[in-house]
Amino acid sequence: MFDPKKAEELKAYLNAMLEKSPLADIEKNIRTLPASFFSKLDLISREEYEIQAEMLRHVQESLAQLEKRVSRLEGAQEASPVMDNARGGTCAKLGGAKSSPVPASRNRRKKTETTQEAGE
Repeated sequence: MFDPKKAEELKAYLNAMLEKSPLADIEKNIRTLPASFFSKLDLISREEYEIQAEMLRHVQESLAQLEKRVSRLEGAQEASPVMDNARGGTCAKLGGAKSSPVPASRNRRKKTETTQEAGE
């Protein structure tokens, strides 16, 4: 009564018709649409995200350590009686005398040369 060979022929015929119909093209377009949408978003993989997050944590830890170190060094510098020649600061060892970035002997030579040039 029911012939399985005829059922296979019908199935093959229907599949061929579906492949030729616009329905198959629409299905292909629908499948490619999300892929093209996500490619335009410039997304990264989860693995890349985890790597970047770990790098950020490491940089933040390094920054915190450096900030602590700078604070300690600044505190030590304020407590230290070292002259601050670069800023023209004072020296605590000399009773607050103004420090000069240039040695005094060089200052005298410059003053003498300037005086001689002015007299000529």
